[in-house]
Amino acid sequence: MTQILVPSVIYFGIVFGVGFLLAFIRIPFLLPVFGERIAELIETPFMLAAIFLSARWSVMRYRLVGKSAASIAIGFIAAALLIFVEFSVVLWIRGLSISDFVKARDPVAAIVYYAAVGIVAVLPAVFSYTLRSEDEQ
Repeated sequence: MTQILVPSVIYFGIVFGVGFLLAFIRIPFLLPVFGERIAELIETPFMLAAIFLSARWSVMRYRLVGKSAASIAIGFIAAALLIFVEFSVVLWIRGLSISDFVKARDPVAAIVYYAAVGIVAVLPAVFSYTLRSEDEQ
């Protein structure tokens, strides 16, 4: 169990941490100038890079190459943690209910965000498979 839980929490922590740090740029500097949609879309490539690098690092660090089931579990647990933190801690800090959050969220930015969460979920498994293929060559 810890062979899956520890990498999941660390993968989540890296992705969440990068998003948390990027918020210090997005909220005070980008949001007032560009609005929510554009500010979040500007942030997205940086988040995708962080997701990509942390997923690959996690697979290599925890020796998950070729371990598809563990990699799938790690990705989905990390994605679930992201959603849980978003809907509990972040909304609580902002003083919003889930319905208020959904109503206030820009639809385009929301779709991009949830697509990125989906990428968080599947990317460890993708790297587990592709890195195994590279090892076999």
